Amino acid sequence: AYHFLVQDHLAPVRGDKKQLMRMVKVKKGGWFAETQFQILQNSDDLLLIEAKPKTGRTHQIRVHLAGEKLPIAGDPLYGGKSSQVPRVMLHAKQIEFLHPIHGTSVTIEAPLPMDFKTLLAKKSKD
Repeated sequence: AYHFLVQDHLAPVRGDKKQLMRMVKVKKGGWFAETQFQILQNSDDLLLIEAKPKTGRTHQIRVHLAGEKLPIAGDPLYGGKSSQVPRVMLHAKQIEFLHPIHGTSVTIEAPLPMDFKTLLAKKSKD
């Protein structure tokens, strides 16, 4: 498996219509953002990537992958728009956090959605 780490600074910007907010990498200012990535599956034009954000910035995973020239399939805001993919193919498989009252570790897991499985199966046949 191929691992890579992205560390940079992100800042919000507004689009032309002022209501659409997106994040961009900046050289000065902004908020520090760090994500560790691992490529789990590779086909000709599709990767299954595990992302472990170390910080929690808005659109962090989307911006980091787009910056690496690996936009998320179906993501119109960061370069992954596709007529073959009906939505942003980003899924929280697992999240861990400390319970705000008890301080105990809480882990929540969710299986891959059916549309993910269908897309992966289709691409592995191509």
